[in-house]
Amino acid sequence: MRKFSSFVLPFITVCGLVLSMSSCGGDHQATETADTSSVAEVSDAPEVFFQVPLPGEFFSSLKRLGVKSVPQLQNPIDNISGYTTSTEKALNFGVYSSDLFYCSTFDQKADVLKYFDNLKRLADDLGISSVVNENTMKRIEKNLSKQDSLNAITDEIFYSATTALENNGQGGTLALVIAGGLTESIYLGTRLVNSYTDGSAAIQLIADQKFPLDNLFGYFEKYPEDTRIAQVAEKIAPLRAVYNSLTEIPKEAKESTDGRKVLGSETVLMMNADDYKKLSETAASVRNSIIQTSKK
Repeated sequence: MRKFSSFVLPFITVCGLVLSMSSCGGDHQATETADTSSVAEVSDAPEVFFQVPLPGEFFSSLKRLGVKSVPQLQNPIDNISGYTTSTEKALNFGVYSSDLFYCSTFDQKADVLKYFDNLKRLADDLGISSVVNENTMKRIEKNLSKQDSLNAITDEIFYSATTALENNGQGGTLALVIAGGLTESIYLGTRLVNSYTDGSAAIQLIADQKFPLDNLFGYFEKYPEDTRIAQVAEKIAPLRAVYNSLTEIPKEAKESTDGRKVLGSETVLMMNADDYKKLSETAASVRNSIIQTSKK
């Protein structure tokens, strides 16, 4: 039985936190002038209540840990034509966002523009075309050879889209976007790290996605009247059940140099090879139910 402690990542806080557009390109150092455009601060942001890890940092962390890319893991680009309902469009805006982060982080330049184009099409349908537009496309084209700048732009796209949904009063749609993106990230993570290794920091990172998933379900509770939320919560409940089956133990308080106890908020997750296999299988099943199209 392996213990996994909480892996700390930068977070995007829906309803308040301004995204820092710092480099997240792994060990690669940009040699060209970076695109330093950033997201403007939201001065009238409502109360902070929901945090999820930024997908780009999730993949960058995996890359820094030595995980290698695997081709053709993403949701097929052509699937977009089969997404006709508001639920499908919101979920797969999240899925394709995660896929865009994956392509950007793992240097799959040929696919970056294709996945951005899908995001643009879905953004039009979701009413946030102002933040996913031709100007952003031009910036991506200009920075395809600059890993740090490309990662910063993809971060900005995700942040701007989620902020726009919240500010437009589309919190329920935002919840679906986050659900699709988080599920896709977990799925891709388990496919990139396809076998269990005791003590693996990459598996630790995937195990720690339990915490943002718990936060997501807490966010779902804000929209009890949204039937879409109830349907999606039921769809991804098996994934949460696997995470909830892991034993979570609070870390023991540590003593400071003056002998006083220092309290911490981190916990330890217990995971073994069987747990990881079940997580991988469930992530694939839940993810496939999200990306399937209503097009016959």
